[in-house]
Amino acid sequence: MNALSDAKLLQQFLCGNDEAFGALFLRHYDYLYGYALQILQDETAAEEVIWQVYVKFHSCPPAQRPQRFRIRENIRAYLRGAVRYGCLDYRRTKAFQASKSSLDDHYHLREEEAPVEDGMNYAQMCDQIMHKLGRHSQEGKVFAMRLEGYPPDEIAKNLRISRQNVYSTWHRARHKAQSVLRNCA
Repeated sequence: MNALSDAKLLQQFLCGNDEAFGALFLRHYDYLYGYALQILQDETAAEEVIWQVYVKFHSCPPAQRPQRFRIRENIRAYLRGAVRYGCLDYRRTKAFQASKSSLDDHYHLREEEAPVEDGMNYAQMCDQIMHKLGRHSQEGKVFAMRLEGYPPDEIAKNLRISRQNVYSTWHRARHKAQSVLRNCA
């Protein structure tokens, strides 16, 4: 299987041969791992992203492969792009988790806690944030759904907006919320 060219292995994979993709993926693994490591600067995260890409390709039913993976000729470049987007998704997820925990940790956003200095409790702060964002605005909806734990894909589907729009809207809403919280403290 190693003697076959990338193009032949790719053709076999698209026709349903999973072993062909395994050989193809292992052929380019070191290159992809180095690329992911260069972006993420974390060995564990790089491995995680690489294997997520592998699973994405490998788990696709053979009948859907030709339509789902429109690979022209250069499989290495295609896999590199998949790894790049995987790294970006990984960073976004980590950034979201960090921002959510910073809101919780730095501003003590816990429902059961006693009121903060100005006499405002968690519910009152949330009301102020939602008032500033606008309850029925896109920012207000995205902010509320993210705090409730909805993933970006589900928010995008529910609000009929792109995933990238969810991230940019969350970013703007988070900064407005932080300004409200700074004024409360």
